[in-house]
Amino acid sequence: MRQTYSCATRSRQQGAVLYIALILLIILTIIGVVAARLQTGEAVMARNDHNHQLALQSAEAALRDAEINLAIGNWSIPQFAANPVARAGDPLCTPSNQTQSCAVYRVTAHAVGADASASATLQSIIH
Repeated sequence: MRQTYSCATRSRQQGAVLYIALILLIILTIIGVVAARLQTGEAVMARNDHNHQLALQSAEAALRDAEINLAIGNWSIPQFAANPVARAGDPLCTPSNQTQSCAVYRVTAHAVGADASASATLQSIIH
């Protein structure tokens, strides 16, 4: 009797667990692939942001260096005379007496990031 019960149970099984397991594996595979693609996209965004920050910091360092060299007098007016600034409108500064000159400089610094995918340009007007 016990043996016939086993045969009757086997004939009623239809393999539903196999189908459910396959569906769950497909769902988990899709979730894994999506997560891997998101991770790759986030890595690209982080690298681009890092390159932009490098370019911005390099341009700012060059701009500050030029401003300091102009302030302490390492660079003179003839070096910048080829590109005059603020000649058309009102003066940006006025000398306190007739013997003092008023020089206005526009300093532009351009820098490129680590892999040339990002660049930054900064300008400053010094008088």
